[in-house]
Amino acid sequence: MGRSGGHEHRASHGRNNSLPFMLSNGAHSDVVLVLGGCGFLGRHIINLLLEKSEGITEIRVLDIQDRPKSFSFTENPKIQLKFVKGDITNLRDIERSFQGVNAVIHCASLIDTSHRQDVEKLKRINVQGTANIIKACVAHNIDRLIYTSSSELGRTFDPIVNANEDDVDEKIKHKHNKIILNGYSTSKEEAEKMVLLANGHRLQNGNKLATVSLRPCGLYGEGDSMYVTTVIRTGRKLFYGYLPALGSADAKIQRVYVGNVAWAHVVALAAMTRKDPGVCGKAYLITDDTPICDNFTFMKPFLEARQIELLPVRIPFVVVYYFWALMELLIWLLSPLVKIPLLVNKEEVALCCTTAFYNGSQAREVLGYRPIFTPGEAMERSLTYYSTMPL
Repeated sequence: MGRSGGHEHRASHGRNNSLPFMLSNGAHSDVVLVLGGCGFLGRHIINLLLEKSEGITEIRVLDIQDRPKSFSFTENPKIQLKFVKGDITNLRDIERSFQGVNAVIHCASLIDTSHRQDVEKLKRINVQGTANIIKACVAHNIDRLIYTSSSELGRTFDPIVNANEDDVDEKIKHKHNKIILNGYSTSKEEAEKMVLLANGHRLQNGNKLATVSLRPCGLYGEGDSMYVTTVIRTGRKLFYGYLPALGSADAKIQRVYVGNVAWAHVVALAAMTRKDPGVCGKAYLITDDTPICDNFTFMKPFLEARQIELLPVRIPFVVVYYFWALMELLIWLLSPLVKIPLLVNKEEVALCCTTAFYNGSQAREVLGYRPIFTPGEAMERSLTYYSTMPL
């Protein structure tokens, strides 16, 4: 699967500060709206916009939560930073936050990997919320929309080996009922499809809407509350500081540092603002130079930082999967009497144990994206966060 030539070679030598600023045309004076800007990825997008962008007068943030007190933002006296508390499913909230906006970065999303996914809520937020945003862009003459999608679109139990965007699209087309994380990934797929189909839509002023979708691999780094964080909490609270590795050590799983994904959004907006040819109406897989290995090898430094010992034993995937399925059944049987939360479902466990790595060369070739954080920098920043975050 994927382009010929095996796994792509990616080189990154330190922070790449020579990459273009988001806007270089002094005639522009943009108001950029970041939807979900108080979340894990959104905070990093805001910081890089503040740090690396020219031609922006205001960054506006719409989120269902208040401005996070624990996250410091880069100071930039040239850019006004405004926070609006609101919901993308609420048309009034959208109306008041879209006034005077020129570009939208949409990273607001509900991620539900629990054993009893609220499919209707996933559709309401991820699908209908995105439809509301597209309509608002047309009504308010907003000519650029970037959507944060996921590499998990079309995922099944089959390994993913060096897949490119066409491979992912083919998986989506022929997924039938085999898709993993059905509620979440299906909602993201439907939302992405709407965004890409909206490319070229006529705005109220006669101009056209330009859209792009970014498909990052699994994110890690400062602000993570689900991926590494869940494993750390499980190791501390459920296994009392001792944790067996799950699945095969041969599984090759790709992760990407949140700062590099945020930078991909800034670079995509730069390309759209410059009206680079062939950029819009497409989806792009976002990867970086983080080593590709099994999840527990990757997380070992973070676990050790929290005094969690990774045991020298591995539980085979089949055993793990059916044990998890049995737990889900037991919880369902007990549900009339007691509600027991299970934050991760058996499909998510399958994803964590199945090879999946991608060819992200299209983002490099078309958007001009290059990771600006090396694996060493990403690990250092992440280790500081995972070592000190509240459990």
